Amino acid sequence: MYPINHLRMYNNSASNAPSENLSGLALYDWDNLLLAYHKAAKGKRGHADVAEFEYRLEENLLQLQQELKEQTYQPGQYHSFYIHDPKKRLISAAPFRDRVVHHALCNLIEPIFEKSFISDSYANRVGKGTHKAIDRAQQFARRFKYVLTCDIRQYFPSIDHEILLTTLYRKLQFAPGCDLQCVHAKVVSRIRSSRHPRRRVTRESCAGDGAGSNLPDMFCVHNLQFARLHNLKIVVRSILQSGMGVLQEEYDMVYFEGDDPSTGSGQGLFAANRPRGLPIGNLTSQFWANCYLDPFDHFVKRNLQCKGYVRYVDDFLLFSNDKAELNEWRLKIIAELAKLRLTLHETKCQPRPVAEGIPFLGFVVFPEHRLLKRRKGIAFQRKYRKLRKDHLRGEISLERINASIQGWVNHVRYANTWRLRLSILAH
Repeated sequence: MYPINHLRMYNNSASNAPSENLSGLALYDWDNLLLAYHKAAKGKRGHADVAEFEYRLEENLLQLQQELKEQTYQPGQYHSFYIHDPKKRLISAAPFRDRVVHHALCNLIEPIFEKSFISDSYANRVGKGTHKAIDRAQQFARRFKYVLTCDIRQYFPSIDHEILLTTLYRKLQFAPGCDLQCVHAKVVSRIRSSRHPRRRVTRESCAGDGAGSNLPDMFCVHNLQFARLHNLKIVVRSILQSGMGVLQEEYDMVYFEGDDPSTGSGQGLFAANRPRGLPIGNLTSQFWANCYLDPFDHFVKRNLQCKGYVRYVDDFLLFSNDKAELNEWRLKIIAELAKLRLTLHETKCQPRPVAEGIPFLGFVVFPEHRLLKRRKGIAFQRKYRKLRKDHLRGEISLERINASIQGWVNHVRYANTWRLRLSILAH
């Protein structure tokens, strides 16, 4: 039991939050859960659900710790709503206690996957982001003549759970501290090199047994790592299952080669009916979306040997000085994405000269300058007018308007938008 004063010390100052060095910790370890709470609550402590959780912080964290340790944790129901920014999107918000678990999980597995991500994947990663992706795209626009712009169709609703779990489990299985096969091989090697090969080897019989004298420790390490890995797998699967059906109405069924809906036979149809979809809005969904396309990133870099490649979630660009090469890559990309049960917006996926401008992440990128997409400027202009009307009616404060303006300016200042900002904000 952790004393209330211990928790209050952390709550009084963000600088007192627990260290992010969580090497060797289990998902349910206290420092991991406390750090996860701080991350989940950052900037949201005025929200009712966060305040309610914080009011009994110790009790709630201990309850989560017990559920995770005993493998009885079950995620709650999502709260879903639509936004138009500018596309209509279904956003699904998990309960706050589940968001704490999401952060606790990502605290442990993000460093494992980060080592394998290519440098030109820019979404939801520390030190990356939208503006870094645009900078990189412009660098390539100055080096190459042509670009292939690609956008995956219905990406989050299309993510296949079985393929995702296979990708996640494979990486976790061989991660530092989780490499069970390596530990098992060492145990077997020690047993075989023991001076008494015919004697039944147990933890007790290995104590003080020369070459096998450290086998008890190795058995303990093996068991501990197996338990931690098993716990991670259970939580990953439970979070995935909690999102089943959330985006079902957002998905238009696609059949791939090998699927046989007419006869109902074969492995393909079974794959077509597997659970799919990640709720948009989850921290885990954003991270797993990167993991899902990580093998595809390496395919582009290694198999296609593309030297100019940038990806941000489901939007990616391939650069080349040969237009025919881009057309060849396009066909190979379509085939490779089909293995992940994904499809492109093929009509949009066409090579073009970089001098025409590259539509990417709300901007149009040219070799020597950038512009904001016209619809983005119109959307903010409408939003700004509504904010002003709401303020005149006394519904919102001036500070809220200023915060909205500042956020927009900080985003669009990365393009040549001085005149645009002046024309919108001068009224």
